[in-house]
This record gives sequence, C-alpha cells and structure tokens, in this order.
Amino acid sequence: MRPASARCRRLAILLVATLPWAGCADSGPTPADAEAFLAEAEQELLSLWIDAGRAAWVQSTYITDDTTRLAADAQTAVIGATMRLATDAARFDEVELPEALRRKLLLLKTSMGVAAPSDVASQAELSEITTGMESTYGRGVYCPDGEASCMTLPEMERRLAESRDTDELLDLWLGWRQVSPPMRTSYVRFVELANAGAQELGFADLGEMWRSGYDMSPDDFTADLERLWDEVRPLYEALHCHVRAGLAAEYGSAVVPEDGPIPAHLLGNMWSQTWSNI
Repeated sequence: MRPASARCRRLAILLVATLPWAGCADSGPTPADAEAFLAEAEQELLSLWIDAGRAAWVQSTYITDDTTRLAADAQTAVIGATMRLATDAARFDEVELPEALRRKLLLLKTSMGVAAPSDVASQAELSEITTGMESTYGRGVYCPDGEASCMTLPEMERRLAESRDTDELLDLWLGWRQVSPPMRTSYVRFVELANAGAQELGFADLGEMWRSGYDMSPDDFTADLERLWDEVRPLYEALHCHVRAGLAAEYGSAVVPEDGPIPAHLLGNMWSQTWSNI
C-alpha cells in the first residue's frame, strides 16, 4: 500500500501545482511596481517632449509644409506614448499608493494639453489638425489694400497699441479676425477627437481633464474659481468703470456707450488681455 499511497500523494501534489488557482495567489501590482513604471514613463516622455519641442521651434521659426509635418510627427509620438502610458497606469487605480505616486499618475493623465483616442490614425489626425491650425495662425496676415499692404500679427499689435484713430483700430481688429474662419472645420474636428481622447482616460470631456490638473477635483476647482471671481469682481467692475470713463473722455459717448460692453478695439491689445497700452 505504501508505494501506491506515495504515488497518490505525488499525483495529488502535481495536480495541485498545475491547477489555475494553485500556489501563491497573484497579489497584483505593488507601490514598488508603480514607482518603477513612473520612472520609466518619465524617462520615455522626457526624450519625446525634447524632440517635439525642437520640432515645434523649427516649425514656428520656419513655417513650411515640411516643418509642419515634422512637428506633427513629433507631436503624434508624444500623444501616442502618453496615451499608452496613461492607459497602462490604470492598473494602479486600486493600489494603495503614497500621495506623491498617486499625484504623478494623475499628472500623467493630464500632462497633455490635449488627449487623443488610442488608435494611431486618430492620433495622427489630431496632430495634423493642431499643427495645421498653428501654421495657419502663424502665417496669418491682413491685407487691407492688396498684397503690398499685408501686415503680420506683430505689426498689427504695434498699431493697436499706438494708434488712436478709431476707424483704423476697428479695421485692424476686424482684419485679424479674418484669419480664423478657415480653421472652423478643423477646430470642430479637434474638439471631437480631444473629447474622445479625454473620455478614454476616464474624464467626461477635455474640459474636465483640464480642471483635474490642480490638485483638487474638477468640481472643487470650479467652485474655487467661482469663489475667487466673486472676491475680485467688485474691483474688476470698478476698473471697467474707470476705463470706460477714460475712453469716453477720449473718444466720446458715441463711440463708447455708457452701458454695454466696452468696444474691444479701443483697449490697445488684439485680445483685450491687457490695457496697459492705453
């Protein structure tokens, strides 16, 4: 009986060892795994971001079809790697991690200004759209009286800062805005692709992804922004009142109405971002 019993025991041990649930249970990823993953991700992305930054500089300095393609290819590489790594990072979602590692995983997801879907074709399309719009913007000129009168954006900005001729100011302000309508179709597609990419990373849309990058939840960020706006709003409205009065004294109430928006072309800046020029 002993030999048979020994054989049975050996057979039982062999069967147990080969069963799917046998042996030590898989404990899943650990904090050490997350730390190693992030270190490798940072090194890979650093190299790709450097390449993309160099390509973008060349494209912005020498705007041609070739430099635009080079910048798009470099950006596609960054988007593709970031999306892949952000998707891989999901395996650490349920792992109890130190706050620093958890924050790095979130920043990996929100590190791009724009996300793209995981398929390669969509990533390439998004890169081409963004670099194409940047090139259109960078090449933009306004030619009020034919080709000989063409002005670049910096030239128009200088005129807006210096001129006090309301007709000229309005013409420049409207003229520059002729550059953007041809980008409308591309921009609509950009929004579609970017929202789809953000949704793959677990966000409702690209806006929520952007609002997630401030060490608080998107809803908390929105609430904090509203709180800060309520605090600064009285000063902002008083500043508007002061500027409106000064502009009305300069140009008259026929140009600057007593109520309603201040005419943007009078504020000395193409986007009314700063009023220091007036």
